[in-house]
Amino acid sequence: RLLELPTYDISFEHDGKTLKIEDPLALSVADFLAAVAENRAPRIAKDHILCNMNLLKEIYDFSEPI
Repeated sequence: RLLELPTYDISFEHDGKTLKIEDPLALSVADFLAAVAENRAPRIAKDHILCNMNLLKEIYDFSEPI
């Protein structure tokens, strides 16, 4: 997985081939906004989002200040 800063362009590279992908966070936010507008559930469920938030908090809580 490659990440180009400061644009945050994401791509996968394997065996000399590169495939650019859209930012998963941007896709998730766009889907959430569409779900609100269309009165439907977002593709990424609340439980999955909360689980990821808890994992990020654990990483933050155990990290050392730079």
